[in-house]
Amino acid sequence: MYDIRQTRLGDEHPEVANSLVNIGAVLASAGHYDLAEPLLRRGIASKQRSLGDEHPDVATDMSGLADLLHRKGDIAAAESLYREVLKRQRRLLPQWHSRTATTLLGLGTVLVARNAPAEAEPLLREALAIERRVLPAGDRRVADAERALGQCLVRLGRDRDAEPLLVASFTSLAAARGAHDRRTIDSRQQIVELYERLGRESDAARYRGMP
Repeated sequence: MYDIRQTRLGDEHPEVANSLVNIGAVLASAGHYDLAEPLLRRGIASKQRSLGDEHPDVATDMSGLADLLHRKGDIAAAESLYREVLKRQRRLLPQWHSRTATTLLGLGTVLVARNAPAEAEPLLREALAIERRVLPAGDRRVADAERALGQCLVRLGRDRDAEPLLVASFTSLAAARGAHDRRTIDSRQQIVELYERLGRESDAARYRGMP
């Protein structure tokens, strides 16, 4: 399909750029980061030329590239790109926009990964506030934001503040993805470890024994 569109429409057409970005996203989700990155970069560059550098879709695709860089382990490059995207989105999008929340979540997660949880906390709180405002309760994206903020608070040594966030996230993930999904299992294990640190063995055992 991409080859047909490229031949019919030319490299600079937005549909061709969308195809490049979409193929790159699929490859990234499958873990083929080295194949995905050049396609994402080509798609972004094409959109910058055809739509303009200030178009919101360009910022969205740049956020996707930042996520890929994070997953590749290039924390410094991911952080730099997320910061650039966030500046653009604050300028181009309404205050309570889910795309901005996605970027805030990504940047906050990167900061936690490089051991800067205190800097990450306000960004993750803002991301969660946006997601709770624009999405229904129990939505997977709300759960992801709750889990990220909970993990950040754990890194800050604030287990009791993290508890309700991690429990809410686990409940939503289990309902949406099932008990055997990797994210659900990881979320449950984090709760078990939290209760073990707090000396609440009966609570830890309750989550440990879940199917």
